[in-house]
Parts: sequence; structure tokens; C-alpha cells
Amino acid sequence: MAQKTVVTVVCDLPHDGEAEGNETVSFAFDGASYEIDVCTAHAKDLHDTFAAYAERARRVMEELRRRLADPARPVDERDYLERLMKRD
Repeated sequence: MAQKTVVTVVCDLPHDGEAEGNETVSFAFDGASYEIDVCTAHAKDLHDTFAAYAERARRVMEELRRRLADPARPVDERDYLERLMKRD
């Protein structure tokens, strides 16, 4: 006998009923990384809200590369930065 398993992704944010999750949004805040499953409307809200912050934020890897290229940085700091770069 065959079995079929169906996984339904549901929006993690409040609704009057259950709403299908159409997208998983990943983000990091205060040093922790998160993922949330959201419907189309909530995905748009999140993207619109985060966009204002992301436009003004530094991209972490670009900042690490810039700092690593600075020969005036202490050797210990450059070693640490190299280890961080290898994580990605």
C-alpha cells in the first residue's frame, strides 16, 4: 500500500483563519538569525519594512573585506576577520 504525505506551509503571523505560507523570509536581528513562513501579503509587508533599514545598513561581508584589506589593523584582528570570512 502506498502512502502520500502532504506538507502544508502556514503563515506564522496571525490571521482570522489559517493562511497558506507562500514564502520563507530569513533575517538576522541582534546577532540571531531567524526564518518565518509568511503569506504573500505579510511577505510584502516584511520586504517593504526591512527595505528601509537594509538601504542604510552595511553589508557584513563587504565590511569584513574592507577591514581585512586595511594593513594598519592589528594582526590579531585580521586573523579574526579571516576566520569570519571562511564561515560564509
